[in-house]
Amino acid sequence: MSKTIKMLGLAVICLPLVFSLLHQSESAIGESGSWLAFLPYSNNWIVGMILPSFGISIAIIVLLSGPVRIRAMRLLNSGPYLSLLALMFLVWFFVTIEVGLRSLSSKHTPSPLHVGMNYIGYRGPVLSIIKPEDTHYIAAIGGSTTYGNGVDWWEAWPAYFEEYLNVDGTTNNHHSFRVANLGLEAAGFDCGIRRFRHFSNLYKFDVLVIHAGYNGIGDWCQLWLPINTKLRDVSLLIHVVMEFLEGQTSYINMMELVHRVVVTMDKNTDANESTEDFVQMYVEFVADVLRNGTKVVAILQPRPASQLAGSEISDTNKVDDLMQRLALRGDILGSSLIKRFGDFDEFILVDLHGVDIDQYRADSIHLMPEGNRYISEIIASKLLESYDK
Repeated sequence: MSKTIKMLGLAVICLPLVFSLLHQSESAIGESGSWLAFLPYSNNWIVGMILPSFGISIAIIVLLSGPVRIRAMRLLNSGPYLSLLALMFLVWFFVTIEVGLRSLSSKHTPSPLHVGMNYIGYRGPVLSIIKPEDTHYIAAIGGSTTYGNGVDWWEAWPAYFEEYLNVDGTTNNHHSFRVANLGLEAAGFDCGIRRFRHFSNLYKFDVLVIHAGYNGIGDWCQLWLPINTKLRDVSLLIHVVMEFLEGQTSYINMMELVHRVVVTMDKNTDANESTEDFVQMYVEFVADVLRNGTKVVAILQPRPASQLAGSEISDTNKVDDLMQRLALRGDILGSSLIKRFGDFDEFILVDLHGVDIDQYRADSIHLMPEGNRYISEIIASKLLESYDK
């Protein structure tokens, strides 16, 4: 009887590992540089789910084993040992639910973070450190519009962009293209610069695509850690809990109060930020990238929709001012880029300012998947034209 109980307990402890092995990553099929190509798991899933699940299961088994338990009780006394054991079981409980949810929810994610980052620190499949022959690596930087706010990784414009390039580009130029989505929610242009330079230590990028402007220069960033600005993007369990809370009136009222306090205290918003400072930083960065031999695609973002913005900004009197500032920023940036780099063969300006995308909007700034697909085709066609010249 006791042996049966032990076996049952062992099976329960190994649940997170079992859940992680039940998952099949569709993105693992044909994944470049996969460590265990014969298994149906992407590298991201192995690193983010299987190894942690294995680790926590083994750790608890070892702590509960007779010899370790007896020695630990002698060295630590019962209190610290039981506290450590309780902590391990708490971690085990969280990992079990998290891995179970991810295994059952989607087979189409390349990352253990369903809507977040891969284990290297950017969104989407991991690029091989060793660049394959005739493959061009492209970095895409920007804020939430590049990251893909509210959509999965394969529905953000950099993913569609890669798809269009490889459909048209491989035939015409005998190149294949891989795109690293370095966008980050709530990040300003300064963060995009830092992330591009950081990941340039890993990859030799042939092209840089800049899709930034709404957030200005910004003052927040993160480089490597495979997490996003929101905990809900780190954990699917937290994502489910947050979806529940956001449907509760008391939670909504509390968050509105917190938002008002934060806005009042914030003295470093882009409202106080000089458009001239932003344009100067942008132009100097483009010049630096071009000097290093990397092609640059600069995108003037679509104008925000003022009609929808009013429902997102508590003070509607600020809507017109916000629209005017963003429009002016885009106009000044565009004229400055053309003046400085208009004659450069390796510089491409994609003007989306006047593109009608109202039917594709999720809100005043972010796009639905159809909108991301639409603008990605425009960007891809401009880049391919430069290869044809």
